[in-house]
Amino acid sequence: MSHFFLFADSRYKINGSNSNFQVSHASSNLEAGVEVAVSVDSVTFYNSEYPINSYNNVIQFREALDDVTTYTATLTPGNYSGSELALEMQTQLNSATGNAYSYVVTYNNNTGKITIAGLLLPDVFKIVSINEIYGIDVMTGFSVTTTGSNIAILAGVEYVDLCLPSLISGNMSNNLNEYGLMKRISLDYPWGSLITYNQMESDQSVIIQKEYLDNLRIQLKRPDGQYYGLSDNSYLSVVLKCTYRL
Repeated sequence: MSHFFLFADSRYKINGSNSNFQVSHASSNLEAGVEVAVSVDSVTFYNSEYPINSYNNVIQFREALDDVTTYTATLTPGNYSGSELALEMQTQLNSATGNAYSYVVTYNNNTGKITIAGLLLPDVFKIVSINEIYGIDVMTGFSVTTTGSNIAILAGVEYVDLCLPSLISGNMSNNLNEYGLMKRISLDYPWGSLITYNQMESDQSVIIQKEYLDNLRIQLKRPDGQYYGLSDNSYLSVVLKCTYRL
């Protein structure tokens, strides 16, 4: 068995966007028809998308003095950095409070966690409903301060799918849908982080004919099927490991 590596980078695409692009190259000197096992060796991109929309912008909460009433804080849709999102949460919580409480919300760039605190925070502040991307547990009571037990996923989604729809294969055991899913990558990193995935032993490969490697379509998709919003100054880099019989 022998192998070679293919590098696909959106900075060197022949068309498309940074999260849906095509690269073209001569993959090897192998003859057409030779079967090659292809697996994802590594993936690199920046966690740079941070939209707030109808999917993740509602926080329902209760306050100690009125524990039977649920209040709703609705965040304004838009793109936010960590500190900007914390300020928007603070503004909307203070607008929605039913007992004139004052909330202070902060974002820690080092830990990626959101903290809700305040001089007049009630003894018990309960989050009734909040999207899990904020990293804060639902229906948990806090005194004085609450910090999410998990980091806030400011990409708005928990994971993205790396898809290679141009790899047509009869062996699609690791492809969960018709879009050529090659790998599901978790986004549980602070916003702005460089996300790097490296191949694991459990990763599967697809068997394709050599010529399908000459023109590759690379896609990075959200759970809703939309393309992940990599900015113009970001990039998606993919390395494929290709194994064949001599």
